[in-house]
Amino acid sequence: MCQSHNELRTEPHELLYQYGKASGSGSSLDGEPDGRSGMSDCSSTDAASLDDPTEQVSRKSSLDDIAGLAVRDGIAKFLSTHGLASCKPERLLGMGATCRVELVRVQLPEGGPCLPAARKTMPRSRDPHLRAKEDAVFARELEGLRAGGCCPFVVRLLGSSTQPDRQELLMELAEGATLEHELTDALGAVRGELSQPLLPPARIAQVAASVLTALHALHAQGYAHLDIKPANLLRTAEGRLMVGDAGCMQRVAPEDGLLHLPASGTPLFAAPETKRKGAFSPKADLYSLGVLLAVCAAWHRQTGRVLAFLRGQAALPGFVPGELADLVARLVAEEPEARPSAAEALQHPFLAGVDLTALAPVRGGPEGCCTVPR
Repeated sequence: MCQSHNELRTEPHELLYQYGKASGSGSSLDGEPDGRSGMSDCSSTDAASLDDPTEQVSRKSSLDDIAGLAVRDGIAKFLSTHGLASCKPERLLGMGATCRVELVRVQLPEGGPCLPAARKTMPRSRDPHLRAKEDAVFARELEGLRAGGCCPFVVRLLGSSTQPDRQELLMELAEGATLEHELTDALGAVRGELSQPLLPPARIAQVAASVLTALHALHAQGYAHLDIKPANLLRTAEGRLMVGDAGCMQRVAPEDGLLHLPASGTPLFAAPETKRKGAFSPKADLYSLGVLLAVCAAWHRQTGRVLAFLRGQAALPGFVPGELADLVARLVAEEPEARPSAAEALQHPFLAGVDLTALAPVRGGPEGCCTVPR
């Protein structure tokens, strides 16, 4: 349900990945921005775990000298007192048709550190019908971010605010830009025709494993992302990846496990069933990942070749490793039933050498929230 007028809410894991450790429950605040704080627990994926054996993805701290509980409570105190609008903006990170994202600083009280974060602002229309649609989209994004909040490969939500003229999300900052930027830099270094994978196969395996782990966590809780693409994969300063931008995310219907609302993701990466009338499954995300891996291997900014490949009119170049080509082919299968689940795809031989624990972004948070299939 969408939050009420003038409501400010902080999340159970208010901590940027590069600061301290946090454990236990978090804060939720209702009412005016200077209102009182309460407590709410992080939701667990235990009830939605798969039959496969699982292992925990460890969370590491990069600054152990900062007490995580104090940092978490400091952000909660700051937000409850001042609101998201009082986070100090530094620069614009990006703009879309319906939102803007800024780099902001959260100065913790009592001499605490000044924490960088990303604030996403979405305007609210005066027209009640348009506002209802905007509020529904915001509510889905908020719900989806919370669902993925216990997975280290999903961007972490720090707080949210609903005001008469806008909705705001405060999220951890990914200081390494996006996978889109990484691909563009790699393409810029190519001289002549591409004769080897655009990104090294080991890096592509890391990308695949990171996204699959995020999708495994989201799907296990009944959500589909529906906009997996390079621009929505955020990089930490160390180059580790987190799935971001939950604006297209949907929850499956409990009665049939399918998605019934029209998908609104990026057409090039969208599964064919999402472009037709009727319900579809979260396996649409696996198709999008397959397209993304083909782009990482050979076809960044080559829409025509990607489309020809998806229509069966072209094959991946011969320099693409056979195991990677096989994984891509399985993920972009025309029929959703023929695609592997995220858990199944993580068992593919192409990903055999990936250490998921080492890939997890360094950040604080409650231990044991995210499970990964062996």
